[in-house]
Amino acid sequence: MQRFLARVRELGEDEQSLTILCGLEGLGCDQAAKRLGISQEAAVKRWQRLRCDLATLAPTRELLSEQMSG
Repeated sequence: MQRFLARVRELGEDEQSLTILCGLEGLGCDQAAKRLGISQEAAVKRWQRLRCDLATLAPTRELLSEQMSG
């Protein structure tokens, strides 16, 4: 968990927010996009990249939501 938190702290502000909104709160990318003021397509692409990056840290696979859209 400490490695996960340390990695999230290294991310930019939007990526941190996306991790919280989509990954931990389980919002769809469409809802997260509205809150962040970005397109849904951008949110989906960023979330896919973030999930791949964060999934390399052992326990995070179970923590992160699989939700991709509304």
